[in-house]
Amino acid sequence: MSESLGNNGDTNPSRNKTSLPNLKKKKKLRGSKADICGDEMEIDDAQDHEHVQPAAYIPGRSRPLMEDEQLVMDKSSYRMYYEFQVESASLSFDILLDNLGSNREVEVNGPPTTACLVAGTQAPREVNNNLVVVRLTNMRPFIRK
Repeated sequence: MSESLGNNGDTNPSRNKTSLPNLKKKKKLRGSKADICGDEMEIDDAQDHEHVQPAAYIPGRSRPLMEDEQLVMDKSSYRMYYEFQVESASLSFDILLDNLGSNREVEVNGPPTTACLVAGTQAPREVNNNLVVVRLTNMRPFIRK
């Protein structure tokens, strides 16, 4: 694994101080005026706590998540974000060099871009493992107004 797609375009971890997922606490209420049907309703617990500066969550280094916390992606940290799936779990990937030029910056409101990736799958049965080569084209960056 060498780079991440779309993380502000900066692949140097020492300069990349963007927040990835934010932590949000959810509280379940019962018996409020909004709970007419008797169902549980989730509300944001931000009113009960002071504002906490978003920070990157690093598994094994950051504090453990509380039972009522969940990770939420902060889209302002990214210029581009795409998901795709392969047949089996893929624990690592790498970006392949291509002949489309080097140091292609991904700019917000910029033109679409292309990337070539290689990944290895980890299937339950060893004979089902594959090496996957993917070309992602026409990936458009986020548009900000």
